[in-house]
Amino acid sequence: MMRSCAPRWAADVLLCDTGVLLAVGNAKDKHHQACLKLLRQAEGPLLVPSPVMGEVGYLLESRVGPQAEVYLLDHFATSTIVR
Repeated sequence: MMRSCAPRWAADVLLCDTGVLLAVGNAKDKHHQACLKLLRQAEGPLLVPSPVMGEVGYLLESRVGPQAEVYLLDHFATSTIVR
């Protein structure tokens, strides 16, 4: 019998990159709905590396506008962005 060294919960964590969060924060992105659905259906916690949050903030502010950056960061902190 093979045993994994990974923690049991590792399979339940969704590693989220810049592209997914950028699409969620931009309603005009062609992947917006698919990424929103992905995050809504995720059963476990999201793992977002800290550099990703800075990158998403910068890209949303420069591509969509400061209101998109503020909205995503405010709602991300309270987990209401995908509810």
